[in-house]
Amino acid sequence: MALDRKRRRIVTRPAEEIDFYTVGYQGRDIVSFVASLTQARVETLLDIRFTPVSMYKPAFSRKNLETALSAAGIDYLHMPDLGVPSEVRKQAAQSGRRSDIWAWYDEYVVSRFAEGNLDWFFNSANHPIAMMCVERDPRDCHRHLLADALSRHGLISRDI
Repeated sequence: MALDRKRRRIVTRPAEEIDFYTVGYQGRDIVSFVASLTQARVETLLDIRFTPVSMYKPAFSRKNLETALSAAGIDYLHMPDLGVPSEVRKQAAQSGRRSDIWAWYDEYVVSRFAEGNLDWFFNSANHPIAMMCVERDPRDCHRHLLADALSRHGLISRDI
């Protein structure tokens, strides 16, 4: 019975207990994307792309995204230090191993931003926040590494 309660608690965790969200815009249009953030009561979108430009979805380039978010009362903050530089992505593409990105990210970003002082997380924006990148599935994106590291500090996240 206790196991059932525990399992149910994990699956149906109320929004009040979520410390932060992660989100990808792949396969989404800007209207439904912003609506999903509004429904989750996100106050600030942290753009964790190294470069805040989308060639295939211009609505998600910085200026257009900021405009759409502002209209919904959501703040926008670009944090390029939490992104993956293009040269790292290119090297991984050439090697055919996404794990090269994960190794680089753990060494240079997670160790710097999520394993030590979390002031940047708590003091950079109005909460709740959503960390955004491209990929719809968080396991295909570097944001899952950051979310996993923050969870080791007891923070709770959910992907939108």
